Amino acid sequence: MRPTTWVQIGLGLALALVAAGFAALTPELSETQPPAPHRVLLGMLVITGYIAISAWLLKRSKPRMAPSGSSPERLVCYASQTGAAEAIARQSAAALDCACVSLEAVTAAQLRHASTALFIVSTTGDGDAPDPARGFVTGLLSETLDLHGLRYGVLALGDRRYDRYCAFGHIVDRWLAAQDARALHAPIEMDNGDPAALAAWRATLQRLGADAQAVQTDHGTTWRIESVIPLNPDSPGNLACLVRLRPEGELPNWAAGDLVDLRPCNGRTIIDAWMAQAGIVANEQDTPAWRQRLADRRLEPLAALRQPLTPAAAATRLEPLPWRSYSIASMPSDGAIELVVRQMFDPDGALGPGSAWLTRDARPGDKTQLRLRNNPGFHLPETNQPLLLIGNGTGIAGLRALLKARIERGQHRNWLVYGERSPTADRWFGAELDAWKAAGYLRRLDLCFSRGGEPSGYVQDQLEQAADDVRRWIDDGACIMVCGSQAGMSQGVHAALTRILGEGQLNAVTEEHRYRRDVY
Repeated sequence: MRPTTWVQIGLGLALALVAAGFAALTPELSETQPPAPHRVLLGMLVITGYIAISAWLLKRSKPRMAPSGSSPERLVCYASQTGAAEAIARQSAAALDCACVSLEAVTAAQLRHASTALFIVSTTGDGDAPDPARGFVTGLLSETLDLHGLRYGVLALGDRRYDRYCAFGHIVDRWLAAQDARALHAPIEMDNGDPAALAAWRATLQRLGADAQAVQTDHGTTWRIESVIPLNPDSPGNLACLVRLRPEGELPNWAAGDLVDLRPCNGRTIIDAWMAQAGIVANEQDTPAWRQRLADRRLEPLAALRQPLTPAAAATRLEPLPWRSYSIASMPSDGAIELVVRQMFDPDGALGPGSAWLTRDARPGDKTQLRLRNNPGFHLPETNQPLLLIGNGTGIAGLRALLKARIERGQHRNWLVYGERSPTADRWFGAELDAWKAAGYLRRLDLCFSRGGEPSGYVQDQLEQAADDVRRWIDDGACIMVCGSQAGMSQGVHAALTRILGEGQLNAVTEEHRYRRDVY
């Protein structure tokens, strides 16, 4: 039984004993006498009190649900582009036993009635709010409220590689402060699951009475590289590869549009070169231990580290390599996770750790840690409405998975607009796309290339050339899904759609969740 039930039983017994004791002090009544008035009154009071207190206990014992008319004392709000902020928000709300709502659904009344509100918000693009939070930006964020009774905390997710790092989180923080809400702390900035930021957020939850370990990091599971296949060996652009991975255990399930976070590794040549530079001389027997310990470490200079070092000591002193996120290009029915990875270079000309390992150093059989990430903002619509898919470069990964899922569902009103560099070297998955079009799975396929070919140009140019058809598809209820680079492609596509549809209609389509983006 629930704790409330035991309290009710105990309360009933206590009241019964009180009534019995009171009755024992009064003279006995004969069987023919009617009950004394004071005894009737006592019985009514006992029953009424028991019912009232039981109702109060029952009301307090009900679990909190997402608010409809009124608000709970505590509230957790999130704005998520790729699902990371939503995942932390749901864990935080569960730890606090309070409601968890998307920022777009938060009302002024909910904020006024709440005593504490936590905001977990991502920043996308050039300091922008996530697409699902557009209604909040155009609505509540422009209002003036009296929130002097509200305490709040902000966890801002972002990417340090962008100039306006965590900008939307700071916008939310400044707005709340301007409404006289009281901050529990300065905004906590988190990049890629930063452990220090996560520890600071856990401290906030602990101050509010939650378990200190309420928000847990998923350390992933072990996967093996099955194959690495170059997609564009003769391209004028950077090399891109199709990487196929299988888990050591059972293949998990995922939805089209989901992401993976992958822990890259250092190849043998990188580790051996670092050891030589650091003056570490290992015999043949110790070398495998060094390679194992340093495989997932950020190999920075050892000037600040005391030598001699053991492999374990070096690994402890060096930070782990950061996780890298990739769109999944396959479905569970394919029997593996497939990624499209392009080589990316740092400003100093060195390959980034993720692409260096996956496109150059990894060999079949090599292991890595991988975790699936639910990305609800880029899932397919539930209905069989038309689908306009737009992307470039490695964005073909997410678009390919979406097309595979639509084909599995028997939904064939699909239009793909995709761009790359060379028509001869960069026609990624060309045979597969041609076959889908011939079979009727793709109603329309528009490929464009920036380095020659017909048509020449970018995907935004192709959209404007097909403006009338775009408008017809949108009027017929089409959902637009964009995957690829934020700089250039995504911005250009957004500008083209604004010109084609008008800002008002594009905003309406966005608020109807018919404009979904997974850009980076």
